[in-house]
Amino acid sequence: MRLGSSLFFHHLAPEAKIATLPEVRRVLAPKGSLHVADWGKPSNALMRTLFFTVQLLDGFETTRDSVSGALPDLLRAAGYDRVEGTGKFDAPLGTMRLFRAA
Repeated sequence: MRLGSSLFFHHLAPEAKIATLPEVRRVLAPKGSLHVADWGKPSNALMRTLFFTVQLLDGFETTRDSVSGALPDLLRAAGYDRVEGTGKFDAPLGTMRLFRAA
């Protein structure tokens, strides 16, 4: 089983991320994986500046983990033992990061 999330986690407050990630892991099949596409640590100063717009719209508290690149650590803390970045690309509002966690 594969579960996917696209542009979701940057909307959650830090404590909600901490509560949500273990619950997603709980409902995964034993060999299942979670695939996440969301704003991540900016790849350069321009992407950081552009992402400021997202922060103004969505809030600084919810997007702080995105800017710092904390999602992989949050996934590991939630019990995922295989966390890997599978890609990244620069978009009009910042850097999009792709992850797989199992």
